[in-house]
Amino acid sequence: MALTPYGPRATVSDRLVEAASRGDSTAAAAALGRGADANARSDEGCPALVYAAAGKSSETAQALLAKGADANARCADGVTAARYLLKRMPTVKTIAGLNWNMAYGQDAWRDFKLSVQALKPDVEAVNEQFTTFGGGQYGSEISALLARRPTVLHTAFAGGDFEAFVVQMTARGLHQNVQMVMTAGAGSMVRLGDKLPDGVIIEDRGPYSVFARPTALGQWFRTTYEQRYGTMPPYTAYHMGQALLALKIAGDKVARSGGGKPAPEEIGRALEQLKFDAFGTTVHMSRSRGHQAVTESAIGVSKFDKAKGVPTVVDVTYYPADCVNPPDGTKGEAWIKGGFKGARCD
Repeated sequence: MALTPYGPRATVSDRLVEAASRGDSTAAAAALGRGADANARSDEGCPALVYAAAGKSSETAQALLAKGADANARCADGVTAARYLLKRMPTVKTIAGLNWNMAYGQDAWRDFKLSVQALKPDVEAVNEQFTTFGGGQYGSEISALLARRPTVLHTAFAGGDFEAFVVQMTARGLHQNVQMVMTAGAGSMVRLGDKLPDGVIIEDRGPYSVFARPTALGQWFRTTYEQRYGTMPPYTAYHMGQALLALKIAGDKVARSGGGKPAPEEIGRALEQLKFDAFGTTVHMSRSRGHQAVTESAIGVSKFDKAKGVPTVVDVTYYPADCVNPPDGTKGEAWIKGGFKGARCD
């Protein structure tokens, strides 16, 4: 599961992901020591923690968790998708899953399945398939799904695997009889264009890109990015922008207190429980004792705008962070099994 090495302009967080993909705990520790983001992701959308788990590098995984890597990274996606699905299709009877055979895919399917069954206990999981990361060929898996005909198919595929699966499943008409729930696919919408069929329930890694609310700051960010790069900003650009904005707000906060040039420790304290308006959403540092950010989640239905020649989403719903994320200190699986105790969805 190693990545193609990043170029000379790679960031320290890129180096962390690269090291995690190789199972190089020494290089990963060095990157973390230089300030790499423990929740950094590759261009495919996979967190460093996933690469460490896939490579069975427990030392790297433990180092990432110690630095605040989010072990519940998929939980919000699964809960969001389950709530949205059952709001649109309250009579769902059967669900199936097609995901990567590693912690990322297994956890994504688990959280979605448990969430659906917690909200509607009579739903049956009839087909659970796990495939190799980067496999790219899904003929046998699609055949099994066509034979079983579940009401709903969940996948957390992202990047190239997601795009390959979309092309192959539409060619065989799987989407015509099965409701697709794709919890990590929105990042590929622009590349797929009209190849992504209408009617897919789809998410991004937060309320970004096609899901970003049209605030003044959000519109400025998107317009500026599109003018420079000629494409819609992906969620990773929003994440980086939010990180820089949080750093500035925290630095300004320290400076206003008369501290002069802020030290890293002062920045860290200033970030604790920080809540601020970012690019189309509000960010709250409310998890991991104030060191992990959460936002609302967003989900909708794919629809290609033929007049403009661009993919869009319709029927978008936003869920508060405390509706789809476990309380601080609570594991996602236990929270779901316990009936989402403490969830605030109003």
